[in-house]
Parts: sequence; structure tokens; C-alpha cells
Amino acid sequence: KSLKITPQQIEIARLAFDKYDLDGSGTIDRGEILCLMQHLQRTGVLKMSDAMLRRYCNQNFKQIDKDDSGEIDFDEFLEFLYGSSVLTRDLSNQIKRVASQDLEEGGIVRRKKTKEPSSLSNSTGPEE
Repeated sequence: KSLKITPQQIEIARLAFDKYDLDGSGTIDRGEILCLMQHLQRTGVLKMSDAMLRRYCNQNFKQIDKDDSGEIDFDEFLEFLYGSSVLTRDLSNQIKRVASQDLEEGGIVRRKKTKEPSSLSNSTGPEE
């Protein structure tokens, strides 16, 4: 199934993805997702204990990593942010909100130029 995603949505997703792809590998592993969630916890976006945060991280990681590779690629990240999964919607909304704020504040320095997502199509329709 192909998602209809606007260029701005892809830019927001890319900013968030690159920000939390800490080792620049082109994928986000479980540790990097935990860092993302800890950042949201420190900034008051996620309000939960450290133990609860780790459980929340593990549950969300399993849902996002569709191919069970142990890493989240950009296509999986886009589907997570803009797909229809009820299980990860709260987290994806928080990440989109933070990335949108980063974009409004001038963006985040990108590590490297990466190719566009392979399985998703762009649309000029309204944002979801």
C-alpha cells in the first residue's frame, strides 16, 4: 500500500530521521529510538518513568520495524509517522510536532544527502 505524502511531510520526516540517526548509518536502531524518546521525556513531551519509557520504546520499536530487521529504515519511519497505526499514533504525532518546530526554527543540519523513499509516493494534497 502506498501512502500519499506531501513534500513538506517528507522534509519533516527526514529532519526527524536524520536527527535521531545518531551514527549516520541510514537506519535507526533500538538505542537511537530510546534516545529519541528520552529527548521527548526530557523536554516534557513524554511524561513517564524511565522504566515505563523503556517498555514504551520496545513496544513501539516492534510496531515500527515492519521487516523485523532490528533497524528502522526511512520508509518504515515515514509509514510510522504518516501511516494509520493506532498503536504508534501518539508517539508519531509528538515526533512530527517536534520536527515541525525544528523546521520552523531553521531546520537541523543533515548528515548526508539520501535518496527519496522508494515505496512511497508524493502528493500535493492536504496534509493529514
